[in-house]
Amino acid sequence: MENTKYLKEESHNLNLLYVEDNDKFRVEVSELLDGLFQNVYVASSVDKSIELFKEHRPQILIIDIEAWAPVAKRIKEIVPETRIIVLSKNDDKKSLLDAIDINVTKFLVRPVERSALLEVLELAKSQIYYDTNTKIFYTYLHSMINNQTSMVMMLRDKKALLVNQVFLDFFDVESINEFTKKHNDLGTLFLEKDGYLYNKANLNWLDDVSENIDKLYHVQLKDKNNEPRHFLFKYHLLPEEKSYAVLSFDDITELKLAQVNDSDTVQNESSEDDTETIYNLLKLIQNNKIKVHLYNYYKGLTIVHDGLVSDAQKDSLVIQTNYLQQKAIQSEEKTLISSEVLPYTIACNKLTGVSFERQIVKFKDVHFSRTSPASRKSIRLLPDPKYNVSLFIDNQRYRSNIKITDISIDSINLKFDVPPTNLKTNDKVTIDMILNYQNHPLIINTEATMLKKHYSNIVFVFNLDMEKKNTLLKYMVTRQKEIIREFKNLKDRAI
Repeated sequence: MENTKYLKEESHNLNLLYVEDNDKFRVEVSELLDGLFQNVYVASSVDKSIELFKEHRPQILIIDIEAWAPVAKRIKEIVPETRIIVLSKNDDKKSLLDAIDINVTKFLVRPVERSALLEVLELAKSQIYYDTNTKIFYTYLHSMINNQTSMVMMLRDKKALLVNQVFLDFFDVESINEFTKKHNDLGTLFLEKDGYLYNKANLNWLDDVSENIDKLYHVQLKDKNNEPRHFLFKYHLLPEEKSYAVLSFDDITELKLAQVNDSDTVQNESSEDDTETIYNLLKLIQNNKIKVHLYNYYKGLTIVHDGLVSDAQKDSLVIQTNYLQQKAIQSEEKTLISSEVLPYTIACNKLTGVSFERQIVKFKDVHFSRTSPASRKSIRLLPDPKYNVSLFIDNQRYRSNIKITDISIDSINLKFDVPPTNLKTNDKVTIDMILNYQNHPLIINTEATMLKKHYSNIVFVFNLDMEKKNTLLKYMVTRQKEIIREFKNLKDRAI
């Protein structure tokens, strides 16, 4: 009973053709088969069996007639992958040789026990699924990677089915069975490292990646020589077969990203090694057609769209993106690039060309930047041109030309012609500003604290009362709309 239940669960999408010329046996066996498979077709003659097979193309044939060999041979000619089970009262030499020649799955001599038939059906089912899995695996593998440089594993219902030779060589095993016996869970081999994929408390790696389809992860694995290797990992769901997934591991150890990640600082000017690493990363992104995110700030307005790396050579980077992002890049003459692949944001500081027709932008002078667009927690905008701002230190107005670089509801970035030298982090000041809100002056006078200084720019933070904060927020919304209209009206210009 248990065998029948298991076979039924596993064979619900398979079809079977049963050919039997004995009325009694045909009824008895048909009753057993009915319900185990998606469809069971029954024939009592050679002609009818060929007719049904051509019409329905079942994956399994059970045949119990005197002239079984010609029928089996004909069906194998039509679909060679068909699994054929022969039930015969004769086990003479000719019958056995015919069975070998036709490559039947099993030759059973009657009478056949019910359990024996179920066992053979289970064998046929397993062979069919193995062939199907193999075909899907290699078809997808071929389309995904033209060369066999990536490690690849195929899953079905989150269970390992197949791997490629690169995978076997890396772990020094002969087969997927040997690997799963040694390592029941691939995730136990992922080395623990900040920012990388590995099993965490109450979070299994496979659950994590299956909920984030096609997200890129960094993983570290030790090879057969016990040397750690750095991989770019991706979990792909097969579009036509949702129960199947493919794991791909691209070895990027030679890019030395671990060293970049572990460094304490990233200089504004890249070293020769950093520049080479950046362009190798960008080339990897290009070859794998990985989307990047482009960030620009037109007067503080965040403009972000996806892009594709079209070309990445030393001192030359070409990115394809949409029209609005091109306009933003043209205005700033620079952009920031982020991606799951990158350890840091890449700053592209020198725009060398824009082609709106081809939807591309060209850069040189790229480097890692500690500035992350994701770190922006609030809207920061350049205020209207009619603003006025003053700074008071110890109740004395500071005499210098001051400009507002950007403002938010809780901070302000001021640029000084001559920055104050006696101010330190956490020092208190008073900021007085007048903004133009709906053709009326919006006056904000507040105590502020120095947060950080960068050359002639100083960032101050403040905490407004609820009324002033709401008023400033309304100003920010109105100002944002003005900047959006202004940005949309920008004229294209050649570079």
